[in-house]
Amino acid sequence: MYVKMKEKQSHDFTQKLLTLVIPIAFQQFMLALVSASDALMLGMLTQDALSAVSLAGQITFVENLFLAAMAIGLSMLAAQYWGKGDKTAVERIFAYVMKITVVVSFLFFIAGFIIPGVLMRIFTNEQTLIEGGRIYLRTVSPAFLLTGISQVYLCILKNTGRAVKSSVISSVSVVVNIILNAIFIFGWLGLPEMGIAGAALATVIARAIEVAWCVIETVKKDSVKLKLYYMMHDDKVLRHDFWKYSFPVLGNEIVWGVGFTMYSVIMGHLGSDAVAANSIANIVKNLVACFCLGLGSGGGIMVGNELGAGRLDKAKEYGGRLCRLSVLCGVAWFAIYFPEYKDVYGDYKAVSGRMVLKEAPLPEDIQKLGVEGVNKIWRDAKLRGAGMKRAKTLVSAAEHSVGSKEAPGAARMELKNLLNDMDVYTSRLEELLLKIEEKLKEIPYVDKLMGIKGIGLVTVSGFIAEVGDIGRFDNPKQLQKLAGYAIVANDSGKHNGESRISYRGRKRLRYVLYEAAISLIGKNAEFKAIHEYYRTRKENPLKKMQSVVAVACKVLRVFYTILTKGVDYDAGKLMGDIRRPQIQAA
Repeated sequence: MYVKMKEKQSHDFTQKLLTLVIPIAFQQFMLALVSASDALMLGMLTQDALSAVSLAGQITFVENLFLAAMAIGLSMLAAQYWGKGDKTAVERIFAYVMKITVVVSFLFFIAGFIIPGVLMRIFTNEQTLIEGGRIYLRTVSPAFLLTGISQVYLCILKNTGRAVKSSVISSVSVVVNIILNAIFIFGWLGLPEMGIAGAALATVIARAIEVAWCVIETVKKDSVKLKLYYMMHDDKVLRHDFWKYSFPVLGNEIVWGVGFTMYSVIMGHLGSDAVAANSIANIVKNLVACFCLGLGSGGGIMVGNELGAGRLDKAKEYGGRLCRLSVLCGVAWFAIYFPEYKDVYGDYKAVSGRMVLKEAPLPEDIQKLGVEGVNKIWRDAKLRGAGMKRAKTLVSAAEHSVGSKEAPGAARMELKNLLNDMDVYTSRLEELLLKIEEKLKEIPYVDKLMGIKGIGLVTVSGFIAEVGDIGRFDNPKQLQKLAGYAIVANDSGKHNGESRISYRGRKRLRYVLYEAAISLIGKNAEFKAIHEYYRTRKENPLKKMQSVVAVACKVLRVFYTILTKGVDYDAGKLMGDIRRPQIQAA
């Protein structure tokens, strides 16, 4: 039974995750294909054309950092309120984020159209590249505004149960972009050969189609709509919550983005050859990171929906699973680039290790940091349990690493995405646990349940979430029936079989009680003794699984008694009733 429940929950989680992750990852993959097609087609013209557009694309990259922060903040709130069924709140936060995004995107549009040459001089001093980038930026500048609008629309679609439609819209616009690239760049279908300007024009048209399609989708019945009134009159509470989530992400994106952009600036001043090589490496990086981005976005939507629906226990479960999944993705990274890391840290989630990897992701970076540099990171963070000895071990492992040295830029990007995903999920889990604790404090006598050795926050919150008001039940037998632990005869025709539990009831409540029984048998002396008694008594001894179910039923009765009468947990009374007739469960 336990195995079946675990398998069912795992199946539900996987199904929900893949339903979101696959479309989003595919969407990211298609977007990466646009860059790949630009590089391939422009590279067929001249290397300078490829290099110029690559440097000009850094302006798009900076805008996308801002849009990513806006999308994360919007996703967190939209998913929660959509899960709660509050469509009005979703429309209000939609309107507010659209207003902010339009203003910022308009600034990018103005800068790209009016001062493209100034922007290009930031990245290179080669006149050929400056001129090519100037042409591209001036032509593509309307796409900056259109992209901002479309990304907010697509984000809303993803978070309101229409992730597949969002991916279809984005993917079709990408296909259109690639086809128009070929037509405009090379002058197909009788059109003049436009080169760099053709690649920019194709992007503008594709983004315009994307925006138009999004608008059409949102005017349909029962869709979340963009309302002018909400744009002019924003909700103060929603605004505060939005920036609470978005500011940390925006800060992270800006700091990291500035560093990455400076890397492009250095490349730009090394010449066209270096820029072209870096452009190809970035394309590989973007293609590799698609699944990680899909996992992060899809996971955030899942947790947000459960939070909004008030299913705190399920949100915590999903958050934990996503954290573990991020770690597994990281394991693959470590196996390729830093296999010796596992010899230093058995646990890939170790805080001290993650601190170092954020600043020095690859073995070569750790070597440059040195023992003193590694220890300084921990010392500045006032981290206990990490010192010079651990730092020497880590640096030594980096020096002798046999990990791959290929595509270091892509490797750094991949690890960054993984660490960011883990940080987001960990932060949301911590916030969720605080919310659960606050809610539980409002319920009388919950503290008495928490005082039972072997019973923790997860068990109590899961029980309360499934049962609700305990006063609705006249006796524990009603709760037993609700959990699917009611005893029924296993009869077949004329054959009278052994009794068994009904399995008719709330699966999650049954799972919570079963998990609680397992925990108590392992950690609580009284329940362990009861379990042994059930299994070894002379009359009607129970099998191991039957005994665990019987203990789960006793847990239910203990919970009911404490929550309805307000009495303290009495271990002596629990053991005193050990010889009473027990429920047989199969």
